[in-house]
Amino acid sequence: MVDTYIDFLARNLNFSSIVQREASGGKQMDRIRAHMVPLFELGRSVVQEVYPATGAGALAAEQLLISFYGMVISYFTYSGVLEHLLGTDPMSKKNLGQRKGHLRRMVEIVLDEVEKG
Repeated sequence: MVDTYIDFLARNLNFSSIVQREASGGKQMDRIRAHMVPLFELGRSVVQEVYPATGAGALAAEQLLISFYGMVISYFTYSGVLEHLLGTDPMSKKNLGQRKGHLRRMVEIVLDEVEKG
């Protein structure tokens, strides 16, 4: 799922900036909400169904979804800054591959912790 979302954002580089701008009070904020709320609710229910321990607490499903969304989307919204910090194009195939690998590992770490209960 992480790879698919990153691939989508890499093919649609303006998407994350537009959504972030509109979600921060733009003219289309209601449209963003209308699309995001059902997706968020679906994600939360799936995570809670598969991992019942995410029903509450520090690893609550909604907090995990928000955190992983931030880890993915910030890479794209701050790509211009990251280019200078990293000294390389964050959208290169190599760098996107590294980002995917990092995020997959983060998911594994968090889910291992959730499974411990």
